[in-house]
Amino acid sequence: MHSKLKTAFVLTLAGLVFLAWVTAPVHPRLKSGIIDAHVLESDDLYFKNIRKAYYQVEIREDAKFELLRYKDRWVASDGMASGPFFTIVSNPRFDEAYLMLEWADEFLRDSLTLEVLGGAEKFKFTTTGEGVAVHASIAASLFENLYDGELKFYALYQGKREEIWKTEGQRKVLRTVFKDYFRLVGAI
Repeated sequence: MHSKLKTAFVLTLAGLVFLAWVTAPVHPRLKSGIIDAHVLESDDLYFKNIRKAYYQVEIREDAKFELLRYKDRWVASDGMASGPFFTIVSNPRFDEAYLMLEWADEFLRDSLTLEVLGGAEKFKFTTTGEGVAVHASIAASLFENLYDGELKFYALYQGKREEIWKTEGQRKVLRTVFKDYFRLVGAI
């Protein structure tokens, strides 16, 4: 009697695990609403203890914040750090974190337009050098689209139009930075 009960339990458990695996989303979904820059202590501890080792940290003493650049972005760009990449800006004095676009390790000073082309669809994002809320909303929109391998991304910056994030390695770097940031601010 016990062996039939054990077998039924194991089969039921295996079925539930399989069902959970099959129905799991490909990537985490962002919580709806505006992304808040506030960082909870538990999320900050997770980031510092687990994820921060993957980032190059630059401490800006004049502004009392840290710039966190993902180390593998140079590998993903064939040894060059050009093109737009997102950098996590941590402000530990106020328990906040931001996401900023950079071009060649410099914050954007001119306006940047990102175009996302996929078949008949076309998305366009324009930003100026300032406005961390704009950068975070662009990141949230891009996060959902980076899993589609058919999309092409272009940047219009300083009068030049250039295809960006062409390789899967570059897109993986962006997805990783986005996941880390959104987890840090509690949006995932």
